[in-house]
Amino acid sequence: MTESIEHVVSVAKAADLLQLLRPTGALWGDRPKDWIFRGQSDCSRLLIPLAYRDEAWLPFQVAGYPLHQPTHTYPEQIDRQEREELSLLRRFVYACDAAGLAIPEHMRVRELINLGTSNSEIFFADPAIQTLMALAQHHGIPTRLLDFTRNSLHAAYFAASSSATKFSIGKNGKLGVWAVSLAFLVYASSLSSHISTDPINLRIVTAPSATNANLRAQLGLFLLWWHNSKGMRTLDFKSSLEELKRLVASHLSKQPWVGHAFIKFELPWSESATLCRILADENINGARMFTGYDGVVRSLKEQAVWDRYLGPLGSSRDGFFFKHKRLE
Repeated sequence: MTESIEHVVSVAKAADLLQLLRPTGALWGDRPKDWIFRGQSDCSRLLIPLAYRDEAWLPFQVAGYPLHQPTHTYPEQIDRQEREELSLLRRFVYACDAAGLAIPEHMRVRELINLGTSNSEIFFADPAIQTLMALAQHHGIPTRLLDFTRNSLHAAYFAASSSATKFSIGKNGKLGVWAVSLAFLVYASSLSSHISTDPINLRIVTAPSATNANLRAQLGLFLLWWHNSKGMRTLDFKSSLEELKRLVASHLSKQPWVGHAFIKFELPWSESATLCRILADENINGARMFTGYDGVVRSLKEQAVWDRYLGPLGSSRDGFFFKHKRLE
């Protein structure tokens, strides 16, 4: 029996999670840079991009038109999904142009969005469109890109900052931090394209950070994947990874993949505030992850959550923030 390439690690304390996630952690061996990471406030939630979440489309609903609900139309209406994504990207480009905001590779982007998605593999695999989607997503537009980061502690921040707020209003659950092996992704997706009749097209997207300040601050990158046919069985990255795992296992039956390709860390929400504070002590907070004044305000809101559950900052634990005295 071969070793599973998926591994779940349940952790009780924030400090223990960080010890595991650090580049010196035993799970990464001598190649910590071969892994990418994603944090989510709820470990039970599917790993799907914003473009495939019904609630992400609500703010962009146009009066007189029905609300687009991707989970209600997949896989039968893949073409409609692509049209909706293209339409919103086109609106984003036109609105940026009207506001005098630069779009990277503007001429190529204009050419592609005017041609449409008649060949989705060419459209979504084009570097100019991938750069556009990365920029749009970091400003709130739902796309089919799934955010990851090269820094495991950054992923922990994104999981903790949202779950700490949820816990502060009486909710409970577990946050999740996922680690994915880049070596496995590259090998498995290449194998899929060569031997599968319905391959999973998977791209690792690294948009230019010079034109995307948040992407640069977060050490971000993305995963992009889709099936060629309308028989796509899932929108969840984990399920697609399982499909790749089965493909690799059948192809390498005599020489199986060694080690894990997908590691999931879980931590109770009750530890989220502690996790946020420890990370802030290492200068990983809203002000660091989101450039500009909005990031500073975000970090102050995060601190307010810690104060309610951990007590106010004030001595050697101040970390990023200035020491302060409360008004009586």
